[in-house]
Amino acid sequence: MDLYHIPLKAVANQRVRCQIEGQELEITLHTRLEEQLYISIKCNGVAVVHNRICQDLTPLIDVGYLPMKGVLFFKDMQGRQAPHCKELGKRYRLFWGA
Repeated sequence: MDLYHIPLKAVANQRVRCQIEGQELEITLHTRLEEQLYISIKCNGVAVVHNRICQDLTPLIDVGYLPMKGVLFFKDMQGRQAPHCKELGKRYRLFWGA
């Protein structure tokens, strides 16, 4: 399995653009109620996911008919907690795999 780490900053709200395997991804992260992280994803300009809750090791895209190859998921590098904005990029990392 090819695995790519998508760099994130430890801030509550952010937008990241990256290109992986010929796909232009736009990832938007929002924190609500200072705790829960939500993600929206566009692939080649097409909305794929809108305001999905982020959990540890849970695929953020889990249906094959969407116009995106691979899978995105968060990984808690120190346990099994849901990602929190204060430790994004360190404890909580975003990965793409195929």
